[in-house]
Amino acid sequence: MIRDNVLAIDGDTDRAIDIVEAFLPRIEDLRVRNGAKVVLLNFYSDSNKKEKFRPLAEEVLKAFSGSTSDYNHRNFAVLADGCGEHEFALKLNGVAEEAYRKDFEQKTDRAKERAKQFLASIIAERAVILLHAGRYTDSLATFDEAAEMAVRDVLGQPNLLLLYDGYLHHYWGLALKGAGDLKGAMDMLAYTATVKNDEAALADLMKIYLETNGDKEGFDSYLIQKHLDFSKAAPQFTLNDLEGREVSPASLKGKVILIYFWAHT
Repeated sequence: MIRDNVLAIDGDTDRAIDIVEAFLPRIEDLRVRNGAKVVLLNFYSDSNKKEKFRPLAEEVLKAFSGSTSDYNHRNFAVLADGCGEHEFALKLNGVAEEAYRKDFEQKTDRAKERAKQFLASIIAERAVILLHAGRYTDSLATFDEAAEMAVRDVLGQPNLLLLYDGYLHHYWGLALKGAGDLKGAMDMLAYTATVKNDEAALADLMKIYLETNGDKEGFDSYLIQKHLDFSKAAPQFTLNDLEGREVSPASLKGKVILIYFWAHT
């Protein structure tokens, strides 16, 4: 409720902070007060009062000691990174990674695969923190570690959901750029820009293209070619239509095909 009310203040983060800070001492319920502090941490990370983040984060984590979920450490690591507290962020990420790794080792069968994917996401988030800290070589090695563990999408690329806004390949591309590998950076960014339709990655790709080519002439053609490079031919299969006739993609070559997949839940 506190967050809903405060978020009604359109875009005025500083005012929202003032309201929560003033309201905080009046909250008697410990659980509600800690919840309000977590809200405040989110606001600090998105304001010009970032220096207030770490002391409050440490206070909250101490209050949650013994009962806090590992998600708090993971979430706080991302927020701390946004505040420029990279070493603190790595420390929090490490706590979360250790817990998720233990969980992965204890799981079996399908549950183990799911736990492995969560662990890969935590490792990828460590790579992003290292990127923001300017430790590009360490960041790239960590991205490789996460990719090795992650499940693959239909194009054979690592498919990870991060707590950061944006896609894995975008951050990976920025790390390659920081390390001086402009071609590798462009390939990563092009994948995110074309396959994922990521406008932020497209903007970063354009910047590198301008740096390497001097102008944007030919950029559209380059983008179309990269999209084709990433594309794969649909696998061949044969199914029966509603009238029992066999249909395959080969029999429909040259026509527009809409394939709708669904699953019962």
